[in-house]
Amino acid sequence: MFFLALTGALTLTAADSSALEATCKKLEEAKSYSFQLEQTGPGGGASAQNRGMEGKYIADKPCLLKRGDQMFYCHGSDIVLQTQRGKGPWKKLNLEKDFEDTAKSEGAPSRGRPERPGREREAPRGRDGKRAEGGGGDRRGGAGGGGGFDPAQFRKTLKRIVMTPFPHRLLEVIAKAGSEVDRKDSGGTTTLSGDLPSEVATEALGLEKSEGGPKLEGSFVAVSKDGVLQSLELTIKPKPREDGKQQRDGGERKLTYTISEVGSTTFDVPVEAERLFEG
Repeated sequence: MFFLALTGALTLTAADSSALEATCKKLEEAKSYSFQLEQTGPGGGASAQNRGMEGKYIADKPCLLKRGDQMFYCHGSDIVLQTQRGKGPWKKLNLEKDFEDTAKSEGAPSRGRPERPGREREAPRGRDGKRAEGGGGDRRGGAGGGGGFDPAQFRKTLKRIVMTPFPHRLLEVIAKAGSEVDRKDSGGTTTLSGDLPSEVATEALGLEKSEGGPKLEGSFVAVSKDGVLQSLELTIKPKPREDGKQQRDGGERKLTYTISEVGSTTFDVPVEAERLFEG
């Protein structure tokens, strides 16, 4: 009694993840939200390529992403953007077909790796957690184009952006992992925290699961107010190697999602982008 009166908070520890599932469900039921994502550590920083991003999500509609001064519209595994930083022609890319030859990025294997005999390639997930229709396809060269568009470097950046999952998708996979969750309630604010399994930490960074990729671990802190998610913070780092050596993907990363406009987010998709999605 004295402890509760002193802190004004209740701390619970549960083996299940029902509180996370409830938070995820409420966010999905809202049908829309906006977020800002800031990253520190390897792959984060002040450069235009590595600074955080903004996003707007509306269910069953292409989502809007902004990184630096470049805007993208994504739906499933399709990406539509206006080249030359919003001054050139519009272009549509597909995460599976147009990114197969993207070079390995921070330990992530290339999508152009040989497939195992008898195994059909699974279509990748976009940031909204949806997969493209069908499985893999034939390799169809680059996504290059005129007008100053650099396909090699830009596709490498785009791939990491679209493979980094949305907050509601992260909550979903964390909840399904079944890790132990710590809960603290105080004045209508609920804080949920726990460990991130390796596969969840890998997906959070937009990397592909691979035996040759980095082995990661981490933790999460999700803060909600009256059941509505306000922020989600992930801390991810390489697992210690048995031989004591540092993994090549060394360094701790911190990803912080700040959620806003839950249930009231609106935006328009340009007519040019809508035509490419429909085509």
